[in-house]
Amino acid sequence: MRRGQTPQAFKLGTIKLAYQRASAEKRFSFTCDCGVVRSMVPGVRVATVMGTEANMKVTQPIDLFIAEKLLQEAGDAANLLI
Repeated sequence: MRRGQTPQAFKLGTIKLAYQRASAEKRFSFTCDCGVVRSMVPGVRVATVMGTEANMKVTQPIDLFIAEKLLQEAGDAANLLI
């Protein structure tokens, strides 16, 4: 089991083709871009890469507060190296 993070990234032509095919087939029940690409363009390899806990999605006001604190902490750590 893995925990996924956003953003997911694809070459523009690949993601456009995947969504064009999904739209043409009237398939709208995908949960993410990876699902669309895997289903609609099966020849394209979808891979995972290592992420970081600092990669967070900001959707609520508290998320912005946490993101600001992470940035401040990263800045403080960088200043210690100077």
